Amino acid sequence: MLPKKIRLIDSKNFVNVDLDEMLLEGDAGRRNLRLRESSRYLAEKIAFVYWCVILNALNGKRKVSTVIRWVDEFTRFTKFLAGINSSPIEHISLGMFNKYSQDKNPSQIKLLRSLIKFWLKRKELGISQCLSDYISTSRSPKPRDTLEIQNSDIQERPFSVSTTRTILARLNNLYINSHFNAQDHLLWRLIISEAMRPTQLRLLIVGDIIDLEKRKIDNARVEINVPIIKQAGTSGRDYMLSTRLSEAVSRALIDHILHLEKIIGGPLLGTLPLFCLTKSSGRKTIIAKRSISIVDRIAATRTLISEGIDDLDDDDLFTRRFKHTKLTHLAIQGAPVEVLARAGFQTSITSLRHYTNLSDEAFADYEEKMESEHDFIADAFQGKIIDRDAATHPDSEHVIFDPNLDEGLGSCGDDPCDVFAPIGCYDCARFEAFRDGPHHVVLNFLQNRKNVAIKMRLPAASVSRDDHVISIVEGLMARIKNENGPS
Repeated sequence: MLPKKIRLIDSKNFVNVDLDEMLLEGDAGRRNLRLRESSRYLAEKIAFVYWCVILNALNGKRKVSTVIRWVDEFTRFTKFLAGINSSPIEHISLGMFNKYSQDKNPSQIKLLRSLIKFWLKRKELGISQCLSDYISTSRSPKPRDTLEIQNSDIQERPFSVSTTRTILARLNNLYINSHFNAQDHLLWRLIISEAMRPTQLRLLIVGDIIDLEKRKIDNARVEINVPIIKQAGTSGRDYMLSTRLSEAVSRALIDHILHLEKIIGGPLLGTLPLFCLTKSSGRKTIIAKRSISIVDRIAATRTLISEGIDDLDDDDLFTRRFKHTKLTHLAIQGAPVEVLARAGFQTSITSLRHYTNLSDEAFADYEEKMESEHDFIADAFQGKIIDRDAATHPDSEHVIFDPNLDEGLGSCGDDPCDVFAPIGCYDCARFEAFRDGPHHVVLNFLQNRKNVAIKMRLPAASVSRDDHVISIVEGLMARIKNENGPS
């Protein structure tokens, strides 16, 4: 029996079952599902089973976007089979699956496999035993590694810092000259600087801005709650992460809010979508009740950005590339994995390596630029080794503590700057290292941080970022040991 209603994970709303057409609203937008049409190449019995499988998935088990992708891929699969054999499909065999998979990419195969796996878990008819055995005992094909993709396709590589600045300058120019309105300006600021996904942008509402009225008055940096998507079995707005925007993005957000208030003639409702400006049939700007299509807006505006920049096409500007760019440059600067995860709006560090891979060319360029710094690093420890009672400033305010804040490592010979202490102190000429200080604690701290970077498969630049400090600490400890003589 087919259910009469299903309850979607995304919206928590009930939807009446209609095999001819159902309007489904999820985190990724609104889609029409035509189940009867998608099963037109199936025999009657297997078509009914297919409907049951899809409706069961939609009924609180899978997100709308996942099921829609299943249906689209399954429709392509059955259409391919119908081209080989004109008779209706009565079952799905291993031979059918293999024939279709011959010229399909790993993502397509993985998508079809996931639908068949769900089908098999429901123990429904229609899947042959040979295909069932194959799916249960084999692994999905592995898509190309991110590094491999970036090395082979320049369009996939992270933007350089200079190119990113050029893109931002072009965006600023378009806004100043009124080619972009406040909404388009904010949209691209959030894509470039915050690396938000289109789905996240679509789910944002005015109420997500924390202390909106106060932010409008004092023009301070804005704090906003961002929906975290791609959580299994969880609607995007069920899990939010608070983040503080940069000054430039904050100004763009407040400008957009003020523009909306001017159009509506008063304060905004907290439930209003943040991106809601559109054009009526008379080309008049109006405020829609639902969020605009972010993907369509990106496609409509990115040409204006790219046409003002040499060697850049509009196809080069897509949200995933900006996420690669943001996290890669943060990794080069040595940001901890927890910072990278938060910057990418992720709840775990598992997939970070997919966003922080550098091409061999980019890494070689980075190493070349750092060559002069490496020469400087060779000078090693610049401070001096002293006994505790010989410190220039023996008071507690000048003591430099170990990372655990348990014991003093040394003292600052000047006014403490508090910059990257205690790690940054080791290559500072003002550092007075205590002869009996727990320098091994710092060494262990740095080596553990390096091991975590290796385990997470972060770029080589991030793995080796502390190597010069490790060398300095090791050299200092060796000097102290030589001065003290055999123990």
